[in-house]
Formats: sequence, C-alpha cells, structure tokens
Amino acid sequence: MFTKTKISDLFQTEDIYLASTLMYYGYQVDSLGRDNPDKVRFSFLKDEQLDKLCQKYWEKKLLVDPTAFANNLKHLKNRIRSSF
Repeated sequence: MFTKTKISDLFQTEDIYLASTLMYYGYQVDSLGRDNPDKVRFSFLKDEQLDKLCQKYWEKKLLVDPTAFANNLKHLKNRIRSSF
C-alpha cells in the first residue's frame, strides 16, 4: 500500500551542496520541488541524526570524499534536468 509522506516528516533545502553532502552520508532524496523557477527544493526523510548532520555542515565540521561529493552533485543536477 502506498503511503504519502507528511511534510513534517521531511527536511527540505534549496542548497544543492547540502543535498549532495546528505547523499554522501547515506540520505536519499525523497522528492524534488520547484515553487520558484530559479530554485529547486530537495526533500529528505527526517530522522534523529539529520538535524545534527546539518548543524555540523553549517559549522563546517564535516569531511567528505571529494570525488563522491562531486558525483552526488552531478547526480542531483542530472535529476533536476530530467525532472523540470
């Protein structure tokens, strides 16, 4: 049975670099949205660790493999092009 995700269960960001970082740490994009023609909204399912990870991102306390990060970024850009 298909269940719809509630907006309160989602973390949303328009920051493609944060989205790429979240993907690097194992989160999957739940959906893409666009309210503004110049911005894309990336939605991820929330869990206990997501807020802590985002906090570390903004504090610049995370390390990522540059190649994996770049590959995630390319994947997100391709997904945007194919979705809109």
